[in-house]
Amino acid sequence: MIIFAVLSGIIVLALAAMLVFVVLGDLKSSLRTRTFMWESRADVVIVLGAPLENDQPGRLLMSRLELAVDLRKRKTAPVMILCGAPTQDSRVSEAQAMAKWLVAHGVPEMALRLEEGSRNTYENIANAKHIMDISAFSTAIVCTNSFHMMRALYACRRVGLTARAASARAPSLKLHLFGLAYEIGAWIKLILRMR
Repeated sequence: MIIFAVLSGIIVLALAAMLVFVVLGDLKSSLRTRTFMWESRADVVIVLGAPLENDQPGRLLMSRLELAVDLRKRKTAPVMILCGAPTQDSRVSEAQAMAKWLVAHGVPEMALRLEEGSRNTYENIANAKHIMDISAFSTAIVCTNSFHMMRALYACRRVGLTARAASARAPSLKLHLFGLAYEIGAWIKLILRMR
């Protein structure tokens, strides 16, 4: 019984530490974006995928796309790399859905590069870097939600890509809290894979 209580305590402490880690990363990402994003220039903006709803951008993805359009208007980067494969319940890739939405909102199709082979954050970044290497691009701004940015920038470091952050706000507190919870699980999975 004592061993069970000790193990339960350790698990609770580990989860609390992970929550603090993710929340602090979220705050750091939000503050960094507000301070530096608008003065940054890069070769590309990398927009990371998120779930679709009926083959259209979902609310989280929409927040990223709205930020990408704002970055485009500010002439932050001439090219956007849109990341995301088709999910099991969609007929189009996340990248295709993003491209359709962006073109409808005034972004020229020739400014878009689609990366449709990735199914997770690491693959998003690794495949986007490959597109950048082929096109001789060297600088990037990663566009995702604030709760996701720390893991996205970690993936950038793993593939040797120096990138700036452009964090979109989640469209609701419920989605933000869901995103934070998801990130805790994603970090635990990442840590367990490293062993």
